[in-house]
Amino acid sequence: MSPIDEAKKLQPSDIALGLGVLLAVIAPGFLTLYLYRPTLVESLDTFKLILFSISLTLPFVVLNFFAHDMSADSNSEKTFAGSILINAMAGTSLVLYMALLISFLFQLTFRQHLGAITGFQLLWFFFLWLVRRHELKT
Repeated sequence: MSPIDEAKKLQPSDIALGLGVLLAVIAPGFLTLYLYRPTLVESLDTFKLILFSISLTLPFVVLNFFAHDMSADSNSEKTFAGSILINAMAGTSLVLYMALLISFLFQLTFRQHLGAITGFQLLWFFFLWLVRRHELKT
């Protein structure tokens, strides 16, 4: 079978999941590498570059997964691991892209970039806490 035939068999949810993983897990790590070590991006082959990008981003996805899991309604039938993972990837994207934007605009060092990530991550945790607190009151 050709790759085109395989692509025709994909469901829209498969494509959305692939785009989500690309935008939430691979792209922020790649952009961080390119912002701080462009020569490394040029020297690595594609597979190593993807692995390196994932290794930079995946800890934040896992951290946000557990944060979203703890803030999710435990009695709700709508809450399942897939929706928690989607929310975690969305939160990770927001945190990392905002930190990258600030780092790019203000030419922050890598340590300052890590500080920006920490600040945005703490704001995200505060936001989750506020949402959960509001849900418990209603």
